[in-house]
Amino acid sequence: MGAACLATWSEPALADAGDLPSPLEAQQTTGIALADEGSSYEAGQVLVTLRRGTTLTQAQALVGQADSLARSYLEPDDLVGASVRNGIIADDADLDPVLQLELADGITVAQAAAELSQDECVADVQPSWLLSLEDDGAGTPDQLDPQTTSVNDPSASRQWGLGAMQLPSAWDLTRSNHEVAVAVFDTGVRTTHEDLRNNLIAQYNAYEKGADVSDGKNHGTHVAGIACAQANNGLGIAGTSYNANLVAVKVSDKYGSRMTPAAVIEAYNYLLSHKALGVRVVNLSVGAAVSSTSAFNDALCQRITAAKNAGILTVSSAGNGSGAYRCYPADYDDCLSVINVAKSDGGYVRSSTSNYNMPGVGPTTKNSTKDISAPGAGIYSTVNSSDSAYGNDSGTSMASPAVAGIAALCFARNPSLTPAQVQSILQSTATDL
Repeated sequence: MGAACLATWSEPALADAGDLPSPLEAQQTTGIALADEGSSYEAGQVLVTLRRGTTLTQAQALVGQADSLARSYLEPDDLVGASVRNGIIADDADLDPVLQLELADGITVAQAAAELSQDECVADVQPSWLLSLEDDGAGTPDQLDPQTTSVNDPSASRQWGLGAMQLPSAWDLTRSNHEVAVAVFDTGVRTTHEDLRNNLIAQYNAYEKGADVSDGKNHGTHVAGIACAQANNGLGIAGTSYNANLVAVKVSDKYGSRMTPAAVIEAYNYLLSHKALGVRVVNLSVGAAVSSTSAFNDALCQRITAAKNAGILTVSSAGNGSGAYRCYPADYDDCLSVINVAKSDGGYVRSSTSNYNMPGVGPTTKNSTKDISAPGAGIYSTVNSSDSAYGNDSGTSMASPAVAGIAALCFARNPSLTPAQVQSILQSTATDL
């Protein structure tokens, strides 16, 4: 980046005095529902996808001329998974670059989207969806007979899901054994945990763009153990992948209370620019309820597709809430969306707290479908309170990594499989509930 480009970071541009559309007019133009502001998506912020080749000067002009933004100039932190190279804003994964911009007081997201989308260098403007964790409390493990497994992990008998998914038999056929990696995008991971540290190969804080992935919420540590806890080490539990490598990517703030699509975009860009890590599966146990399939046209879904094209399957929790609703990003067609099942009277039923398909939704319904189910009630896994701590949690957050670990087994068995082929194998061999 030349000196002239460096100077433009702090040079405010003059804004036009043009009038913004009214909130209702902007809602009609953009399809962004005003009623969802602050509940489904964040107020005061938008994600702007630029066209490839947009220069820093063009982006500064966009921001400087906008009436809807809080600042009339760009700062480096406004770039999401991107940097300025030779005066051009370039995405780290060679996709359309993204800006995260703050809005002026009193301006709705719809108004900002209506204004900013008129610029020729803008490909898309979307809300910043409010992502939440998909667990519903610790829960109590189902009262089950201990499972007989071929591993020596002392608490494997408390993992009822292993037997439910016939994993001991699967492990007789194949084991990941560090041949593939699973990336867990979550609240972070306790990297020193006795059952995780030997499988951990990389870590990245996509929220702060740093290395600290300390888990302030416990969610990510529990999720990571379900898929990647070290199997057959005489400690704790066994992850469903049977020793896939673990890549821990933190996509939340320090306390695990705030997650944004921008951080998840940054996480995907990290993976797509670090292919040597060997990641074949991403687990994403976060989501948001959205009212329209237009949410799936955004920059995050673009990266999920790019990961799929690069051989990486995204497995995502379908959401909790004892009802049927569209879940972002799990319902996106290039995600494998997982609901939560529990044990009941010798069989398995959908958990009473799990999201499920809306009426009329079938396998071919675009960007609306939950794809598969897995054990997610009373799941015993690694927790964050100490290096040797374990505990229970429940939710689609727990069901998703169980499937992610099994997907890793498929890739370990046959590395030439595509994400679509692995998804097809999992769905075609699953028991229809």
